[in-house]
Amino acid sequence: MTAGLALAALGVVRDAPGAQVAGPPPAGHDAIGATLRTAWRQRRTRLGFWAHFGLMTPFVTMTALWGYPWLVEAQGVPKQPPRRGWRRP
Repeated sequence: MTAGLALAALGVVRDAPGAQVAGPPPAGHDAIGATLRTAWRQRRTRLGFWAHFGLMTPFVTMTALWGYPWLVEAQGVPKQPPRRGWRRP
């Protein structure tokens, strides 16, 4: 059934709408580097970046390094080997 749906989708789905041909990018379209430099010049961008970096780092460090051992040893969650694929037990 999946193969049939895939073949049907290949027959219907197109990469581009109709016969339109993509033209050149619009004038004034900046390169990604120039866009990033412009964004980084804004004070609020830098403030938001450093605020999130500074506030999230301790939380992620604690949960990533000590979250699993704390759950297993302090809370009594049983150790289980990792499951393979999406099979249900």
